[in-house]
Amino acid sequence: MTEPAMAHGIEPILTARNWLAAIAPWWTQGEQAGNFGDWLVPMLVNRALVAPVFPAETYWLLGSTIDEALVRRSVEQLRLDGGRVAYWGCGARSATALSPALMDRAAFFGVRGPLSRDALGLPMNTPLGDPGFLLPLLYAALDHPQTRGRSLCVPHFAEPMGPDRLRGLVSADVVLAPVVTAEIDVERMVDAIASADFVLAGSLHAAIIACAYGRPFAFMDCGFVDVPFKWHDLAALLGIEARFVDNVAEGREWYEQVSSRIRRPKLLPLTMCCPWTVRASVIVGAAALDCHQQGQDLADAKTLREVISAVEQQSGFVAMVREGGAHHYSNVKKQWRAGYQQGVHDVDDRLAALKAEWTAGHLQVIGRLAALRFRFAQDATLGFTQGSAGAAMLEGNWSPANEIGPVSCGQGCAIVLEAASEWHDLAELHLECWIFAPHQMPFSGERTVRVNLNDTQTYIHTWRNTGDNESIQAILRLPLPDMLVQRGGPLRIEFHFDVHASPHQMGLRHDLREVGIVPLRLWGTMRYSSSQDE
Repeated sequence: MTEPAMAHGIEPILTARNWLAAIAPWWTQGEQAGNFGDWLVPMLVNRALVAPVFPAETYWLLGSTIDEALVRRSVEQLRLDGGRVAYWGCGARSATALSPALMDRAAFFGVRGPLSRDALGLPMNTPLGDPGFLLPLLYAALDHPQTRGRSLCVPHFAEPMGPDRLRGLVSADVVLAPVVTAEIDVERMVDAIASADFVLAGSLHAAIIACAYGRPFAFMDCGFVDVPFKWHDLAALLGIEARFVDNVAEGREWYEQVSSRIRRPKLLPLTMCCPWTVRASVIVGAAALDCHQQGQDLADAKTLREVISAVEQQSGFVAMVREGGAHHYSNVKKQWRAGYQQGVHDVDDRLAALKAEWTAGHLQVIGRLAALRFRFAQDATLGFTQGSAGAAMLEGNWSPANEIGPVSCGQGCAIVLEAASEWHDLAELHLECWIFAPHQMPFSGERTVRVNLNDTQTYIHTWRNTGDNESIQAILRLPLPDMLVQRGGPLRIEFHFDVHASPHQMGLRHDLREVGIVPLRLWGTMRYSSSQDE
């Protein structure tokens, strides 16, 4: 796609919640059938994390994603000169070190196990653990009648053998392929694993989830083991040696031999080194699980002080993310100086990087206070550039930077003007925007948008693209009727399109978010002139 809005010098806007597909990718993303382990990423973001605090363009939050080819691919996809890729609790795929050039572009915030740490040459005090171990803090598993008290085999996503043949070969009561299409499917798979009395795992995250929920498990090898290094890395993390078995009986025997030596990783260091802010409840839960693992009491004075301190700092930061304001950076600085990222990178270097990123405006936190200060009577135009009041007023399903402009609003998106903006003094609103109407199907160069004002007034506009660009620069005129003005309160300007499409549907890339309108400026014509007021 072309980028006409960028030619007007509009900065990208990045928000904390609606840009997962763009900045936190996972394997099988966008495919019709996804891998259970990969789909833990959106569950982690939705239930454990709040917003990024380390300046990176891409965040790998889980998976065996670290080797020369994969890291190079991620780096080559970066759009900013000097951009970085952040990894949290991910695993290496072999003992081969990354090239120095790639190490300079990658930031590692904990790794899955000690073998990954050593392969990357990271410090010995680097936090270890897979974020999948946090699942018991995010989801209370329910009873699964199919696997309750029975042996379960979860093969690898790419296991070539069919379930019926595999069930007979490994002598398992139930075989469930780790294929999911939505977060609810992830929950059902966790239910199945947590309800089973034994889990034979060809899927690494099936073994991790079984261990996290306290279920007996073993590593399976029936002729297909995906990336053996990652299994040895997990075993080293748990304090045991990796042994692969080919049936349930052999797996039960192995687990009985090693169960007393298994040590789940400490979760508090993993949450504290995350490049995103972690929810306070998850931090407290991580501390409680760590104490239980070590046979300690969470109410121990020293431990409790540490947990309270962490929660206070995280809660304060979460509040700043939600409220915006000028103290955002200083609050992040306090958090980082408290040692959240110790042992991964030098604190001062990261603070300098964050300050530079903050200055550049790539880490955007929407400021509602700026929106509340806007007045049509005092400010001629409401813009939608980085950090503006207009950016804070936007709502919608797609608000990070994209191919057409800084903010692309999909179906049902809206701009909400607070009553304090004095919109009720206007006779007419004017919205300058880019309308996405490419010549290819399903648009055929034409786009119709229906604009609703507080669900009571509707305007319909249709544009035909006669130029070479894929977008049309247009101005929407929205007269404000008396009945709407008299009601007062907030004004919700909502957009609906006749044709819906995403980049993925158009064959451009794996991105399911809808493309619609890119707002540029909003201004109004006053209802009464100064002479009439006199």
